[in-house]
Amino acid sequence: MKGGSILKQSADRISHNISSGTIVDLIDVHNPTFMTNIKNVFKNKLVLNTTESIFLDFKKSTFHEVARDKYFDTLTAYKRKDKVDLMKHLSIPLYDIFKLSMKQNRPLPFTLYEDVKDIQFYMARIYSQHKHANNPNQTWHQVTCKFVYYDKLLGKEVAKFNVFERRESDTNQKDWRICHFD
Repeated sequence: MKGGSILKQSADRISHNISSGTIVDLIDVHNPTFMTNIKNVFKNKLVLNTTESIFLDFKKSTFHEVARDKYFDTLTAYKRKDKVDLMKHLSIPLYDIFKLSMKQNRPLPFTLYEDVKDIQFYMARIYSQHKHANNPNQTWHQVTCKFVYYDKLLGKEVAKFNVFERRESDTNQKDWRICHFD
């Protein structure tokens, strides 16, 4: 039993360093009010300036391309049942959902669409695992994008909000991971 406990602690430690485990302000996405929209404008501006100064490869104007690439890389890896590629593109909690879906041969609890019509920047946030810490290993930048898909079953466009995260200490543009599918 003790060996299992050590293994779980090691897995928790590793996943804690890969994924934040928290989605910031997602409620604002689904229930926007006039005041949350006003606050979002200021928060987004502040966080985007910070994110652009920390990640020299990050630009709001081109992030939709990164988001599109990550989305389609994830979709392709899921179709191939490639766990290694999925691990590269997903946060640990989201990867666990994909892995369980493949293992049990069940559908995902959300839909992955093949036809992406549009991707728009929606929101940016910074999350730190310790409120007063300034540790780049424990600070996460999250970007929420509005994806517009064409749903073949419904015969119409559907909007979903997907969240991407990147640890402040990660220096490679490929280090953005999808941490939430709407």
